[in-house]
Amino acid sequence: MLQVVRGLAERSTHWVLRTWRDELPDTAQLERWREGVDELVGAMPGCLSDAPRDTWHQRVTYFQDGGAPEDTARAVACVVPLSSALDLVEIAHSQSTPVPDVAGLYFELGEFLDLHWLRDAIAELPAGNPLHARARSELRSDLHYQHRHLAAEVVGSGTSGAAQRLEHWAAGNEEPVQRYRALLGQIRAGGEPDFVTLSLATNELNKLLRSRRPRTGPTG
Repeated sequence: MLQVVRGLAERSTHWVLRTWRDELPDTAQLERWREGVDELVGAMPGCLSDAPRDTWHQRVTYFQDGGAPEDTARAVACVVPLSSALDLVEIAHSQSTPVPDVAGLYFELGEFLDLHWLRDAIAELPAGNPLHARARSELRSDLHYQHRHLAAEVVGSGTSGAAQRLEHWAAGNEEPVQRYRALLGQIRAGGEPDFVTLSLATNELNKLLRSRRPRTGPTG
C-alpha cells in the first residue's frame, strides 16, 4: 500500500515539474488542486468507467483481505485513478465543468480508445538499462499528455453529458478513430507488443488531436 501511495506522489511531482516549467504554483493554485482532488475522491468509484471501477472494487477486496480497515482500503484503491487527478482538475477549471463530470468523460474516453490497455502495455515494456527505462517513462508521459488533451477537446465539444459529448466527438473524428482502432487491433493481435509498435500507436493517437499545440501550462 505504501508503494502505491509513493508512486502517486512521484507521478504528481513529475506532473508539476513537467507542466509548470516556468513558474511554481502559488498557494491559490495548490488550494484549487486540493479542493478538486477532494471532489474527485468523493465521486469515486461512481465517476469511473466499467473497467477501472471493477479494478477499484478488486483492490478494495484485496486490501481488506490483507487486514486493512474498509476506509483505508477504499482510500488506497483510489490512488491509481488519482494519477490523473491534477489533469482532471485543470481541465475542469479551464472548461468551467465540475470535476466529477470531467472525470467520468476522461475514463469513458480511455475505455473507448483502449488507453488502459495501451498504458499497461507500455508499463510492461522491459527496461534493460537506464536509457530504456527513460524511453519507457517518456512514452507513458506522452500517452498521459494526449489523453488529457483529447479529454479537454471532448469536454469542450459543446454538448451536455459525458456519453453525448463522447458520441459527438467520435462522430466528428470517425476516420482517424477507425485508423487508430485498426492499428491497435493489429498490435494486439500480433502477440507481445514492443517499444516500436507501442510508439506507433501513441503517434496514431496523437493524430486525433485537432489542436496542434494544446495548452499545457498554468491556466490562470
